[in-house]
Amino acid sequence: MWKTIDAAEAKNRIYLPDEFAFVDVREAGEFGEGQALFSINIPYSRLELEFQRRQIRQAIPITLIDGGNGIAEKAAQQLQDQHFSDISIVDGGIRAWEQAGFNLFKGVHVPSKAFGELVEIENGTPHISAQQLQELKQGDEEFVILDGRTPEEYRKMTIPGARCCPNAELGHRLSQIVADSSTKIVVNCAGRTRSIIGAQSLIHMGFENPIVALENGTQGWQLAGLDLEFGTGPEPFSNFSNAQIELSRKRGARLRKSFDIPTIQLSDLKQWLSDKERTTYLLDVRTVEEFNDGHFKPAIHAPGGQLVQATDNWITVRGARTVLVDDTGLRSSATAMWLRQMGHDVYVCALDENKIEADAWIGGATASGGDEETNVFRIPNSLPEVSAKELGKLQNDAIQIIDLRSSMDFRECHLEGAMWSIRPKISQCNVDMSKDILLISETKSIAELAAIDLLSLGAQKICTSHSGPSQWKQAGLTVTSTENNPPDEDAIDYLFFVHDRHKGNLAAAQAYLDWETGLVEQLDAHERSVFKIKTL
Repeated sequence: MWKTIDAAEAKNRIYLPDEFAFVDVREAGEFGEGQALFSINIPYSRLELEFQRRQIRQAIPITLIDGGNGIAEKAAQQLQDQHFSDISIVDGGIRAWEQAGFNLFKGVHVPSKAFGELVEIENGTPHISAQQLQELKQGDEEFVILDGRTPEEYRKMTIPGARCCPNAELGHRLSQIVADSSTKIVVNCAGRTRSIIGAQSLIHMGFENPIVALENGTQGWQLAGLDLEFGTGPEPFSNFSNAQIELSRKRGARLRKSFDIPTIQLSDLKQWLSDKERTTYLLDVRTVEEFNDGHFKPAIHAPGGQLVQATDNWITVRGARTVLVDDTGLRSSATAMWLRQMGHDVYVCALDENKIEADAWIGGATASGGDEETNVFRIPNSLPEVSAKELGKLQNDAIQIIDLRSSMDFRECHLEGAMWSIRPKISQCNVDMSKDILLISETKSIAELAAIDLLSLGAQKICTSHSGPSQWKQAGLTVTSTENNPPDEDAIDYLFFVHDRHKGNLAAAQAYLDWETGLVEQLDAHERSVFKIKTL
């Protein structure tokens, strides 16, 4: 049986060296409105799925926190049924945390965002304003703008003339992009963090070029009254010459020496991965194309720039060992440099395909390291699946339809007669458990998880459909939209906090930037002590 602890005990656990998972089981919208620093958001709607993906061992201590509404107890029961043996719940949830005098932080990826601000403060990272960059564009000085975000983000919008070069690739690829060491390098992102981390990475690597971060990124560009570019495809990188590969190796070695980054051998890695008493995350920080072309079988893809930007997406267990791999050791070392300063136990292992058994080196796998549809949950019988064509008859038979897609997708388009819900609210649905229930979801797994709760409430017959609006319309089904259904207060999966900052809402963009720059002031002494910023 799980136990109850107070907020003070939960907070103290964060700073102990032992492995520990501090999990907030509220939905993303609730979590983003106010969270405990270093808690990891694993929404109850995806609980078992995420616990599998995140490699959380059954024996490690797990502390759950919720909104004080009983969802943590539901989560604890599901985890206990899955044989997790050391579960605690914060008494009173997030409100008790706040009442104990502990900070609540708005937003997403807060530890990474706060860390970026500290890096700029401690290192004095040079920056350039949007107006100064515009003046630079109109002058004669040689410069390049490198967008350190993902190709997908770059495609949505970017600074005119910028080239896509995700943060982990900056030092690895710069010699391919810029031949002259006098050329100024401007690194940008959408806001602040990746601009700062990208620029400071190049400085730490010893590049002689003048290097600056674009202050406030694409949002700052728009706030200055300047236009962005939309829909631009990333320019492909050139193949590496032998000399460029060797240069990348040397830069990685220098970085490891400068920042005391530990390395391990392949034999050590294999031993760690087989150790049942410790958690070891093995993350491949190369591009998705390289990863899919061939990677060490146990590795999960985590592009280095994103790993620093959103560490909580990959490293769930505090005190776990994390091993980063790539080909030359530069990208893994550049990423490890930052993760270690964030307080993580991180090592580098540069893998050589020729030294790994053939059956342990694979290609063509998904970038996430697995397919969620292969997971098996505790469903007595597999849920029957219904096609879009079959939905028409069911709709006419007045079957009870629960739509589990995102609240905003439901508002935009849903089947007539459907009601929106999400797993933590499924017990509040006005349905007759003795009659047929149809679950609409994007994936089989999400429907299965909701079905666990419906079955516990006495549901007799549940089926599911993974079709969507385009298939419904093609099948001639009646669809509708609702501007305020579900109402904002029920849309707990959606973070309204500056949600349209990339859609021309300048007030939202300014609010977001103010939030980022204000994070450091929110840190208390214990929280600040986790970050170990090192300067050269």
